[in-house]
Amino acid sequence: MLPGSNRIAREHDDPDDPDSDDDFQISYVNPEEDSDHDEGETAPKEACIRRFVEDLMTNDTDGIRTMLKNDFGQILDKYPDLPCQSELDGRTVLHRIVDDFPRMAGKKDSNKNLNLKQTIIFAVMTITSRHPELLAKPANNGITPLYRVIVSCCAKGDEDPMRSHLMRQMIFKCKRVKTDAAASTAGDATMDDGTGGQDSIRSEDKTPHPLTEALKVKCTSVIDNMNRSENVLHLAMRHHWVFASQMKALVRLASNASEETIIEKDGNGFSPLHYAVNYEWSSQEQLTIVKHLIQNGESAALIERRQGVLDLTTKDDLSAYRYHMLTRERAQKQPSQHPNNTAAWKVPGIRRAMTGGLKDVENAAVQREQMPDSRDEREEWSEELQILLKVECLRTRKHEIANRLLYGDNLQDIQTWFDYQGAAKEVDEQAFQSTFENVTFESVLKYVAFPPVRIRKTKSRNSSRRPVVRRGRSDMEFFFNWLREKKGVKRILKVIVEDSVDEPHSDEAIEKALNGFGVLSLDWSKPDLDPEALYKASPGLTDVVLHWTGNNAILRAWSEPKGLRRLLQLRKIEILVDQTKTLESRERLNTNLRDLGARLKEQCPDYLKEWAQKNGNPKTKDTPATGSSKAAVTMGPPPRPYAAVEDPTLLYHPVECHYDLDAYFPRWSDSSIPPSGHNGDRNNILTPPHIWLGAVDDFAERISNVWERIIRDSRSASQATNADSAQTTPANTSAPRGNALSNTRAPEDVIVALIDDGVDTMAEQLSGRMLPGRTFGFEGDRNLPWYASETGHGTVMATMISRVCPMAKIYPIRLNMGAKLTAGAGAMINVDSAAQAIRAAVDRKATIISISWTVGIPKSDTLGNAIQYALDNDVLLFCSSRDSGHGTGIDYYPAGFRRDAVIKIGAAEPSGSPYDWAGPIENLDFIFPGVEVVQRHTFRGPTAGASKEIREMEPKTGSSVATALGAGLAALVIYCARINQMYAEGEKLSDADVAKLRRSAFMIQAIRNFGMSTSDVTKNKFVEVWRKLDDRTQRLAQVRADSNEARKIVAQLARDLIPVV
Repeated sequence: MLPGSNRIAREHDDPDDPDSDDDFQISYVNPEEDSDHDEGETAPKEACIRRFVEDLMTNDTDGIRTMLKNDFGQILDKYPDLPCQSELDGRTVLHRIVDDFPRMAGKKDSNKNLNLKQTIIFAVMTITSRHPELLAKPANNGITPLYRVIVSCCAKGDEDPMRSHLMRQMIFKCKRVKTDAAASTAGDATMDDGTGGQDSIRSEDKTPHPLTEALKVKCTSVIDNMNRSENVLHLAMRHHWVFASQMKALVRLASNASEETIIEKDGNGFSPLHYAVNYEWSSQEQLTIVKHLIQNGESAALIERRQGVLDLTTKDDLSAYRYHMLTRERAQKQPSQHPNNTAAWKVPGIRRAMTGGLKDVENAAVQREQMPDSRDEREEWSEELQILLKVECLRTRKHEIANRLLYGDNLQDIQTWFDYQGAAKEVDEQAFQSTFENVTFESVLKYVAFPPVRIRKTKSRNSSRRPVVRRGRSDMEFFFNWLREKKGVKRILKVIVEDSVDEPHSDEAIEKALNGFGVLSLDWSKPDLDPEALYKASPGLTDVVLHWTGNNAILRAWSEPKGLRRLLQLRKIEILVDQTKTLESRERLNTNLRDLGARLKEQCPDYLKEWAQKNGNPKTKDTPATGSSKAAVTMGPPPRPYAAVEDPTLLYHPVECHYDLDAYFPRWSDSSIPPSGHNGDRNNILTPPHIWLGAVDDFAERISNVWERIIRDSRSASQATNADSAQTTPANTSAPRGNALSNTRAPEDVIVALIDDGVDTMAEQLSGRMLPGRTFGFEGDRNLPWYASETGHGTVMATMISRVCPMAKIYPIRLNMGAKLTAGAGAMINVDSAAQAIRAAVDRKATIISISWTVGIPKSDTLGNAIQYALDNDVLLFCSSRDSGHGTGIDYYPAGFRRDAVIKIGAAEPSGSPYDWAGPIENLDFIFPGVEVVQRHTFRGPTAGASKEIREMEPKTGSSVATALGAGLAALVIYCARINQMYAEGEKLSDADVAKLRRSAFMIQAIRNFGMSTSDVTKNKFVEVWRKLDDRTQRLAQVRADSNEARKIVAQLARDLIPVV
């Protein structure tokens, strides 16, 4: 009979509640089995199937078994419609056997019942092996036999090991039908020991595998009064614990699943991979299954359309990786629900091992040893799975797509690459580490790139080791050790190093730098690289760019069997010829390279094949199987260094060779790295001083010292509170006594997001003021680093912001802005990336965004919506005028969007009059210094406290400079307001008062309260900051920076600037 409803247990039915273990109802809508009409006349196929099942289970069990063993043809003669579907309900004979099989589970397992079950299983094995297509035949209710047998194994309180064996044999006996007439019937029905099933979808037979066809059928069932629409793979992965004692069956399902099956979503928006990566069953078997799903569900065509299995997201926008991390987080928060971390999916298998007697069930103890039996072990397998998913996302997808799959909006600014192009050619070891101290790197990096750069090593006083004497350079050892040891990087998929032409790195340095990173792609420009060095550095390389000086002996070394082809994963090399060093003619070079390509494709000699056959064709443990796909090779943790290759035939795998004799690729020439702040003789140009800048420089130095002491006292107060001694002023501080310190709150940073062409974060004047940034600038398959400025423009903007407000934290965001980076019409801005940058600044909790570029009003709403997003979140936008002359209106963005909300800035002459090219002054909110602004000022650094002077630098002109100064001034106002909240006497500014400063109207009024020029020329747009700052600067110079008086002076300034409503 057909069960109207079965009670079956589930582990994770509800994707939103992975710890749920409640029972659920599964029901099928089918015609009643017992019908009073004569099926023999109206439904001959149904009658035939029913008669066979009755004879098998009741009337003639021994006779059926004998016919199955001897000649399946006798079965078909007696039951001719056996391979057909019933006319009544569409069920096949396999449906009937699975549905009727549970009747036997409740009976006492006498020898007779055990023999009956074995006969039934034998019948299923024989029928499946002869007619595997039946597994893909859905009944009228939409359920296939394969789906039904897996569901039947989930029945709670009815765990019959024989039924599990029935499921296993149905899976393993589903193979392509043998066409050889001599094939043995008995051989077809031999019970599978778990080692079969090798006829996967990658067989030479191009017809679809029957198991592949069965897996992709979408079945519909009703569970807990909720419709389930899923394929067999969804069901199997969701109820993976059913396979706990027979994981090879689940692996077989995954390995034979088609692309169509793997990328299909169920009713909850989950792909089979989502269920497969659940943290609860982190194990070696899970990792194997996930590899199969990725290998079969990540074709190039799918990835191009962003429809690969790793691209798929749930209704909650969770990729497979993010779903794994979510289930991991849930499991770690609720340890009490699973004291034995694998109990939820291991117990059913153990029960079967205790009650069954078949070989696969007896092997449960062996399977159990492979299961994660501790939290630490489960976490280890989870880390392996995370690396696998990260590698595949980063290896096959563009930067922004991979980041979204791994982190969503990436609010933590996790870096998945490190590209040092455009940075300084010589760096101090400690300064470099300090600059990137707060930058978070992913454990797997998409690529790392370095130009020719030298390290100025810090001498250690306690170092007694003798320096290693070698002529080759070793600078890269420092950088890669820093990534490895300081930043926790475990994998680097691609490495690009532009080595010094005159003094390249030694082979030993290259080996030490790359060791353990599992590099797949390498372009190290040292000429004539030794293949032995490549093998020791990165044995898993798949493609290499080689730089060649024209020496044919090098080509011979590369092409010998233990040369490049010792890299068993290598599939492609590209050769770049240095024509400045070669002595040979073009024709000779071309001949030598053509011969190299031919040698790299030579097949294994016959005598080596014969030798390998005589010696058993041995392979090392780490050697990949012949014909394995590239995806399988590159997935997961870094490959271990290969042992000595025992099978020489493996050294003859084909390697593609590409070259172009015209290619000469100096990625970082001297001319491509603009020197910061240098423009010929312009350093010596004398410009009239800006009174505005002098007033700001002097005050900035004083308030920076005051704020530094406030931070120090705040930390001391916090430590005292933690030690239950908050009422006692620490003896080692000169902080003022009274209520001020006890009411001090931990000060918050004002974050100024700078959207530009990057910032040289190692510039001395920016030390301690930069936050880890983000890039939305891309060039080919490379990212434009936010910590380097293409032309120096972004660095100038950052120094201007820091010049006015040294306390502000600058969040650099890089765009690809073209060659001419001014606020004028020359900057080439990608509108979509600009919109992404603005949204990223808002999500990073920026207080102010400084935008020193303009674009024409775009056709789409993308940029406008991003600007509105910033305004809706009370982020101040300081935007430049276009610098196109007086005849231009505001027909550009961002300044032209919401003119009532965006703060529009133009440039002013040293005299305070507007810059001729700033545009109509009536369209601007303010003009600030922006003509021949010399970056020469003195202020105290936030760390050392010593005076630091920015030496002579090129004067800058344009509204972009004025915009950065305006953004810095706004930040200064907010810091003054916060000091007022902490230390003002009498009435203090409220939180509401300070919060209003994040709205443009209130900030504009606060800035105007410095004092506005009344000149007819300036039209009340030029801010005369010295009116309020000069007096405060003088008073601050007369008191100690850590005194209460100094804080009150600043607090009063804030009270004068900020209106209290």
